[in-house]
Amino acid sequence: MPLVNAEQLSLSYDANGNLVTGDGKYRVYNGLNQLWKIYNGTDSTGTLLEEFKYHPTEERVLIKKTYYLNGSLQSTTTYVSKDFVQVVNSSGTFNYTYIYANNELVAQINPNGSKYFMHKRPEGRCGCGDR
Repeated sequence: MPLVNAEQLSLSYDANGNLVTGDGKYRVYNGLNQLWKIYNGTDSTGTLLEEFKYHPTEERVLIKKTYYLNGSLQSTTTYVSKDFVQVVNSSGTFNYTYIYANNELVAQINPNGSKYFMHKRPEGRCGCGDR
């Protein structure tokens, strides 16, 4: 019999309904009510874990920075467009290209040139081994 470990969280939200704290992380939102920074702990004195910069004319993340617990930069992800994402970390620069057909994602080209194709599941099929 599997053992289930559950803990009760006391989540706190701001006046706009945004999750602020209660799960060991503290979130700060910008003036446009967008997630801006995530800190480790219960307030902004904790270590900065992630920060987001938004596209100036679109409502989407442009740059996401992720930090190690010691505060040093782990990676920077730039969402240039829905077709192109660049990740920079200590191992190098990695470019991902996404291919769409009729506004549906059909393929991802990885930094090493390999391709990963997306296929839509047939209607009524869960893809979980049913026949």
